Amino acid sequence: MPKSRVPKPPVPKPLKPEANVSLEFLLVTFPEERSVQANGSNVGFTNHTLMLPADEYNVTLSGAGYAPAAQDVVLTGTTVMQPRVVIFSKP
Repeated sequence: MPKSRVPKPPVPKPLKPEANVSLEFLLVTFPEERSVQANGSNVGFTNHTLMLPADEYNVTLSGAGYAPAAQDVVLTGTTVMQPRVVIFSKP
């Protein structure tokens, strides 16, 4: 009787690393701790340095009682020691 051949499993292809994703740093200040949203997604809290991919963002805070209502930010060329600073205040 001829032996049946068991097919070998396919060899997985190596994963390609993400194209040069540049991480940038953002510091959003406010007199109290609030959740920070970038383009509608929670990304961290005020008064802490946040890391985000280089991009353009619409930054807002959770809750009410801050001004301006939103700020458009371009994150590029930052460092952890020199983040892009966005300031919100109480009206």
